[in-house]
Amino acid sequence: MKLVKPLALLLAAVLILSLMSGCTPGTYILNINGSKVPSGYYIYYYLVGYSQNSMSDEELANYAMQKTVEYYAVEELAKQYGIELVALERKVVLDSINKYIKETLKGNANYKTYLKKLQLNNDLYKKLQYNNFLSTKVSDYLFNAETGTEIPTKEVCYDLFKQYYISTTHILFNTQKCQSQEEFDAVQSKAQAVLERALAGEDFVALADEFNEDPGQDNNAGYIFPEGTMVSAFEKAAFALEEEGITTELVKTVYGYHIIKRNTITPEVYEQYHEKFYQSAIKYFYQQKLAAQVDQLEIEVYDALNTLDLSEALMYYMGYGQ
Repeated sequence: MKLVKPLALLLAAVLILSLMSGCTPGTYILNINGSKVPSGYYIYYYLVGYSQNSMSDEELANYAMQKTVEYYAVEELAKQYGIELVALERKVVLDSINKYIKETLKGNANYKTYLKKLQLNNDLYKKLQYNNFLSTKVSDYLFNAETGTEIPTKEVCYDLFKQYYISTTHILFNTQKCQSQEEFDAVQSKAQAVLERALAGEDFVALADEFNEDPGQDNNAGYIFPEGTMVSAFEKAAFALEEEGITTELVKTVYGYHIIKRNTITPEVYEQYHEKFYQSAIKYFYQQKLAAQVDQLEIEVYDALNTLDLSEALMYYMGYGQ
């Protein structure tokens, strides 16, 4: 056993949990602030990650560990701010559980099997669902306009937006209708000539108005997007640019050849996105709040963590889903 703090050190120590030696229901894998953590919490969050994201085994293990530890961070924050679930909120959670048992698991017999495969029991499962609801309630309290102490300003949101989003205008030379190498070469030559004009300082929007073959782009506004939303080659080239920079070479994608300019996201431009982005900003800052709370937790790792068997839970999950 070892004492680990902060969480980053703990995640670095997590093994890919594919060993077949058995942990039975009721096994404890961690001790957090004096509370023993059942293996079922980790397995539950592992399956949540498995269902929602495309992650490697190691990434899933880290995700499950992070969410397991955050469970206790939520509990601590709730204590600090005097937040708890009232009877009506608990009823909402129980109704949701009953609906899941009825509609997804198709009855109590399968629910019992589900709990067994996840190394949980009914009380532990209810605690997990209560904690999910409690986390939302804590976040709402912290960022509520009336009670909130953590409300980010528009300026702070703007700075965060620029960390994750970029603005681009591009000129597309479409090759999707090209039937021969000669046609491809002709499009490439035309694109190269326009690129040289752009790099020589000609007005980029004017060039886009004349040559761009992407009907979905407003040449004055361009596109604003985060990573993971555009085709890979386009996105890689765009994020590599400095603000107001232009690609020095043509960018080839399945659509054709692109000349890309990265635009500055001004406060005036951000204003159009603030209302929609604000909720994402709240999620980000709440996650930061959780991370700070996690750093205050005393976390002891039991050897059972490294021999945890996920195979039965994964096989069962594939039949029913999370």
